[in-house]
Amino acid sequence: MADPASAKPPSGSSGKAWQHLVAIKQNFQDLANAQTATTTAIRDLTRQLADLATALNSTPTIPPAVVPSPAPAVVVELAPIVMAPKSCEFHACLLLLAMFTGDHSDGRWFIQACKLYFTMAPASHFALHTRAIGWALIQIQEGCSANYVECVVQEEITQFTSWDNFWDCFAWEFYKADMEATTSLTLELEAYYQHEHDIDLHPDDTQVEAWMTAACKQAFIIKTEANFTCSWFPAKTAKQVPTFAPGQILVASPCFLLAAPALAPSQPLFPSLMVHIALVLVPAALKSLPMGMLMDINKMHAACMAEVICHRCSQKGHYKQDCLFCHHLHFMDDKAKDELTMQLLAQQDMLAAESQAATSDDSDIYV
Repeated sequence: MADPASAKPPSGSSGKAWQHLVAIKQNFQDLANAQTATTTAIRDLTRQLADLATALNSTPTIPPAVVPSPAPAVVVELAPIVMAPKSCEFHACLLLLAMFTGDHSDGRWFIQACKLYFTMAPASHFALHTRAIGWALIQIQEGCSANYVECVVQEEITQFTSWDNFWDCFAWEFYKADMEATTSLTLELEAYYQHEHDIDLHPDDTQVEAWMTAACKQAFIIKTEANFTCSWFPAKTAKQVPTFAPGQILVASPCFLLAAPALAPSQPLFPSLMVHIALVLVPAALKSLPMGMLMDINKMHAACMAEVICHRCSQKGHYKQDCLFCHHLHFMDDKAKDELTMQLLAQQDMLAAESQAATSDDSDIYV
């Protein structure tokens, strides 16, 4: 990946923006190396970066008389990130999100991620747990986990000295040791997101509604590491050669560890560099990737309920245990229940009277 500091800056207004971008990147590196990052400093740098992008987007177009030379093609190679050692709890093949700029939240999540990195990732642990922390940050975008991160950043009283310390706190907050909740999450993952199983054919379908009630209360729905790894990136990442029209201005965008430059085996992978700001060209294939798993369980439940077919009456919209044609179900109000009870008691009294009369008749015959 090309480094703005080492590349040849363009001329004119673009050259000034290029120098401004290099200065912002250097400020981020200085904050990371000095371990003295504050909320105000990060917010100021992010605001400068946003102003720079706005200025570049609002630059007037080039007059037709001026014909600029076409920009040369830039080869962007996504270098692999060094895997964590096997001693790490998450030594599986975890991959980072393609781009984490906070486009869907007006940049708020980019600031939150930066501050969280400064808070929980010391220099001695960052290089070993880069991918595991990246995987965790994917899960803290919505729901109660987002509120938890916001409290951690605002209060600034929780300091994670290591990744294990952070993961223990993270698991305590969002991984409840509840068999019913675990079953509901597994049931949703199979029936709703993969569409491989019918929820009505579950062996223990009598507790499906209870599971769904528990699942609707879970604001944090998480995927397993295997599903997370298989659904984000292809197996191989080839070289991307993007093309640009003449006179097109490249806008700098903050990237959340999109790719790391190739390093020597003895050189660590940015042990203290928390945010890497560079001129990154994101391929169209990566832009088309899904941004995450749907977390609106009520909406998904309603959509799936409309397609459910009852195996008793062959109608859509309900399960067989809620079917009105079930022989073992009878819906009634309290008044109808009292009338049925009185009829049952009267029938029992009548049967008792008939049996008593038959007994008296038999006794008269024997006399």
